[in-house]
Amino acid sequence: MEPRDMNEEVLDDGFVKSKQPFSQNEKWLLRFYWGALFAIVLGAVFRLFHFQYSMLLLFSGGTLISGIGVIRFAITPHKNTRAIVNLVVALLIGLWVFSNIYPIPFRQGLEYATIGAIILRSFFFRNSEYKI
Repeated sequence: MEPRDMNEEVLDDGFVKSKQPFSQNEKWLLRFYWGALFAIVLGAVFRLFHFQYSMLLLFSGGTLISGIGVIRFAITPHKNTRAIVNLVVALLIGLWVFSNIYPIPFRQGLEYATIGAIILRSFFFRNSEYKI
């Protein structure tokens, strides 16, 4: 048997995984997740311009992201490092949004921890099928 090039193996694995990367439940969760991200961005813009309902948008977006992160972790059949890191990132995003609404100690450190966790997750798990 002739040895395969590493690039061929990576391309073959990527092709196989790209056929059906998410189940139907995960697709619905991803739609809610993108809606929650939109609510947080819209809430941040509303807060910047001092419009009404900015806190409601931020609170609902943070709650949805944290809740969806916990649900995705619960329905993941194999609890590996990637699933745990994504759960931690979802909870840190929720805490970061709540710290912008309610003053908590170490708010600046929480912001840096959240950004660092998002960057680390993006760097280490960029080629995986478990996105966001």
